[in-house]
Amino acid sequence: YQRRVHGSVMRQILAFAIPLLVHFTVGNFVEPNILGNRFELAPVIVLLSLILWALLWGVAGMVLSVPLMAVIRLLLLQSKSPGARMAAGFLEGRMPNSPVQP
Repeated sequence: YQRRVHGSVMRQILAFAIPLLVHFTVGNFVEPNILGNRFELAPVIVLLSLILWALLWGVAGMVLSVPLMAVIRLLLLQSKSPGARMAAGFLEGRMPNSPVQP
């Protein structure tokens, strides 16, 4: 009887731990890299924008966070202001001394 209970408890733990580990890995490492590369945003910016827009607009903000930041980056790149271009470079993950692409 104890073997059966022990195996059951272990299965329950694994049934909880494996999806949790997969979700944690995908959500914190894979998605920010994929979305960041696709929209030319730094992975840290993707995570921070997710938090910011979630605080402002809730679930809708979470869904729209990366596209909104991509649009903001494009608007900053179109600006003639050096400060705006530097901010766009920051969103892309470039340091301020890195060369700015035209």
